[in-house]
Amino acid sequence: METVRTLDWAFGEIEGTRPRFGTVPRPLSWEASRSLALLGQLIGGVRPPLSGPELHRLAMALLSDLPLPDEELLSRLRDRGLGLSLPPGGMDRARRKADAAIDRGLWIATFASAPVFGNETFECPQFLWGRGILPGNGPRAAFFNSRKSRSLPPQTPWVRFLRESLHRLAGSDLGLAASVGTLTHDLVAAFAVSRNVPLLLVLPFAADGPADPGGVGLPRQGLSPRVTLSCLPHTRLCPGAVRMQCRDRLLGLLADVHVLLEIRGGGTLERTLENQQRRDPRPQLVMLPTPPGSHNEGNARFLREFPGWSVPVRPGSPAKGTPCSRSSRAREPSSRQPRGSGLVDWSRYLYHYTRSCPGPWPGQSSADYLLSILEDDPLCGHTALDTLLRILAEGRIRSSSRLIRGKDPVVSWTPIPPGQLESVRRWNPALIRWTFEPYGIAVSRRRLRRAGAVPTLYGPEEMIARLPEAQRWRFQLHAPPRRQWKQEKEWRLRGDLDLTGLSPEEFFVFVTREEEAGRIREVADRSSRVVVPDPEGNPGLPLTTLPKPGSA
Repeated sequence: METVRTLDWAFGEIEGTRPRFGTVPRPLSWEASRSLALLGQLIGGVRPPLSGPELHRLAMALLSDLPLPDEELLSRLRDRGLGLSLPPGGMDRARRKADAAIDRGLWIATFASAPVFGNETFECPQFLWGRGILPGNGPRAAFFNSRKSRSLPPQTPWVRFLRESLHRLAGSDLGLAASVGTLTHDLVAAFAVSRNVPLLLVLPFAADGPADPGGVGLPRQGLSPRVTLSCLPHTRLCPGAVRMQCRDRLLGLLADVHVLLEIRGGGTLERTLENQQRRDPRPQLVMLPTPPGSHNEGNARFLREFPGWSVPVRPGSPAKGTPCSRSSRAREPSSRQPRGSGLVDWSRYLYHYTRSCPGPWPGQSSADYLLSILEDDPLCGHTALDTLLRILAEGRIRSSSRLIRGKDPVVSWTPIPPGQLESVRRWNPALIRWTFEPYGIAVSRRRLRRAGAVPTLYGPEEMIARLPEAQRWRFQLHAPPRRQWKQEKEWRLRGDLDLTGLSPEEFFVFVTREEEAGRIREVADRSSRVVVPDPEGNPGLPLTTLPKPGSA
């Protein structure tokens, strides 16, 4: 039976890994790069369009003659029978774009020989389009994880393992190889940028793209120990699934150490990494597949089939004293029995339900969101309860104009209480969340009416043209059967609602369990009321009201 290692031991062993960075292509001369940059622009006029492999084969056929004068390059393309059609002035525009790309630091590199992935020699990629200063010869680690949902439980094992590994890596001589576009790669890239760790960024789209691909926090100016590269001058050359697979192949080839989080059995990523290990193996740190399941069958397979290269490592527990440990303690069941109870007159209130927010909060940058996960911020899971805690910490329900006609941001309300929520809530697969979740704030109808809350106006599309401009924020399209929301009985309040101006009798907070009420107490005003369902009664009725601190 293999010994399960700690992260400190595992990283201590691989810090002296022999770098394999010699497998990275070497940049061509400025003149040759400029010729291929022009080629990348001209192929946009080829009909039918070229694929990525066809482009790489064409570039390899021209390589020995590069650089070529512009007109000679154009003539060579036409001689090959390509359906190249340029509009008037098209050649001049292609030149300007190629020159601008080179001026922005674009370089092109090639492999000394065809790269090998697994047991197959691929004609594609033969070239890399890149920006930045190529790193030195220090070894690099890449993290691999099968695709995950955008909804992120912050204490799921792979998140903890990634967080611990990155913080341990920051104290070593290892750099990072990563990508953008999936949560795992975005987290790794954001960590490297925030800690100034050498970063090799393999893009699943054209390298001469956004200054900060993925919003991970790449600086716009100044030198930095990172480089972005891609096998494509144009994203449209290959379908998205192909580009993602090639990205993983390149990362497997260019990284000196592979860190495996959760590799799904039988998936494309498992096959890609297996091919790499059979042809040119790398040291692997493999998160111990506990508990085992289909989501991490690949981990067990690598440990079994590559025992000389794969080291099993167990995720640690949340460290005491960290922000996460505070939130974990708050989730522990309360030993105190609730005191003081009573029925709630549900008809007196309107309800604002909070929702989970996969990804950044409104107004939060992608980089800040990623760093909040890496720093184990107590609210980084962005659950419906986290949203509620954020509102209470700010003392304000912020309005939004998303999905609202007109320019007025609003706060949405409904008279439907928690006990009747199941009658209206639905799963929204596009947003990966429920339309309603059983967390929120109840405010008295009288108080909201005084603040300007009014019922939503439901109607067909032509109704909005008949409404005055000042009333269009109240409109909600009703077009059965595809668009019908009348059952939600929505009310809207224009602008934010300041909770600090409400008396304890005018509002209360509702959650589903007593331990969640304990978390509310940590951030809410001490006079706030928190209610949870009575486990002995019907859903939502009666309710038990947790006492104010110091009450008898």
